[in-house]
Amino acid sequence: MKKKTPMYVLAALMWFGFHCGAGFASGAQVKLYVAQYGTIGAIVPVIAWVANCLFMYVGLEYSRLIKAKSYRDVGASIYWDNPVVGKIAIFLWDVLIFMSSISILGSCVAGCGSQMDQLFGLPYWVGCAFFIALMVVILCFGKNILERLGKLSAPLIFMFFAVCIVGIIYGFPHMVEALTTDLGAPIVEDSSFGALFKSGFTYGLVQLGAFQALTVMAGKFESRKETVKFIGLGFVMNCGAMLASFLSLMAFYPDILELALPTLGIIQKLTGPLYVILIIAYNLVLFLAYITTAGGMAGGAQARYLPLLKKKINSDLLCRIIIIVVFFGAATALSTLGLDGILTTVNEINSACRLPVWYIPILILGPFSIHRVVKAQRQKKLAQSDGESG
Repeated sequence: MKKKTPMYVLAALMWFGFHCGAGFASGAQVKLYVAQYGTIGAIVPVIAWVANCLFMYVGLEYSRLIKAKSYRDVGASIYWDNPVVGKIAIFLWDVLIFMSSISILGSCVAGCGSQMDQLFGLPYWVGCAFFIALMVVILCFGKNILERLGKLSAPLIFMFFAVCIVGIIYGFPHMVEALTTDLGAPIVEDSSFGALFKSGFTYGLVQLGAFQALTVMAGKFESRKETVKFIGLGFVMNCGAMLASFLSLMAFYPDILELALPTLGIIQKLTGPLYVILIIAYNLVLFLAYITTAGGMAGGAQARYLPLLKKKINSDLLCRIIIIVVFFGAATALSTLGLDGILTTVNEINSACRLPVWYIPILILGPFSIHRVVKAQRQKKLAQSDGESG
């Protein structure tokens, strides 16, 4: 009989898949938040990943203890066991999730536009319009297509690491020089510690977008050990991917950072059969990743808002079209900022909102809530033991 994959492993893969999505796999995220600060660029992001893991431990251990079946179960009580506080928290969580969905959709639209521009020289807006039209058709009439393409996350991860390794090997002498000499000096105007700290933790906060989904998976963890194993595995995979991308970009620093999609730029520097293989495989997988990422976000939005709309509108198709138009309309507006604009301006807004709603209060109040639940569970067991003895 085939052994089932432990839930904590699936959760770690899910977190990694969210982190190593289309925006990260293109190299754009690491370029903006890490590599442009040169040799010292990876220091704060590594610290941010440590802090992320601490945050995840508190939130997911609480989810495990209460056996959460929805992120609402966690939001309603992790701050304080009070119904009014719970209602406010759930509303704020819904706002954060809505903002995250729009941001991810916008980055997919902009990413596809940048990919068509860098690869074929097509105008940015042509690529954006093509992607939006394709997604509307798929979401309205091709649901089975998304389900099949959703299985391609593993090839994307494989291609990402393959390109990083090839890039590091190909540009190894330059990478060593960049990391050990003034060649690796920051290329941003403001390279102060404050700017480096803000950039690194903005990147860290961006990677918490999967938190609400992970709370549901953590509700199925069997013990505290599984929560700890999830944290360890998640840190190694996510922080390792960030460092691999950083080193591959430093192998061509700083010229590679002038491109919207620097990971694609690494492939374009290769020659011979390796170039042909990677340029075809990587672009195909990256394009499919844009489709599956955007489709997943839009599909989640349909599942969330469809029941609400159907109370007013009888047509299922019309309800789906309305949701798609609203979300992709907002995504189109965001795409006017360009991929770099979305990854900086919009992500800064998302991060600024996550900091007071998720990050700080859960790190402070979460341990008290864990203690409260553990204490209540112990008292319940003692009461049951006393009842059985009596």
